[in-house]
Amino acid sequence: MDRQERGVAMKHDILSLAREVVRTEAQAVAALESRLGESFQKAVELLADCRGKTIVAGVGKSGTITAPRPVGRPRRPGAVAAAPRRRA
Repeated sequence: MDRQERGVAMKHDILSLAREVVRTEAQAVAALESRLGESFQKAVELLADCRGKTIVAGVGKSGTITAPRPVGRPRRPGAVAAAPRRRA
C-alpha cells in the first residue's frame, strides 16, 4: 500500500470511528430520557433558586464505574457505560 492509499484508508478509519462514536453517544443521550424524573426536576429547581454563584463538581468516577475488562484491552473511544443503579 503506497502513501496515498494509506492516507485514504486512514481518513476512512477516522470517519468510521467518528460516526461510531456519534451513534454511541446519541444512544446514551436518548437513554437518559427515561431516567428523567422527580429527582431531576427537584435538582433543577434547587439550582434555579440559588442566589449568587453555584459550583457544580463531579467526583471523577467515569472510569471507575465502567465494567471490568481484560488487562491491556483499552476502552473504545466514545463507548458509554451505564452506572450501576443504587437501591433506595
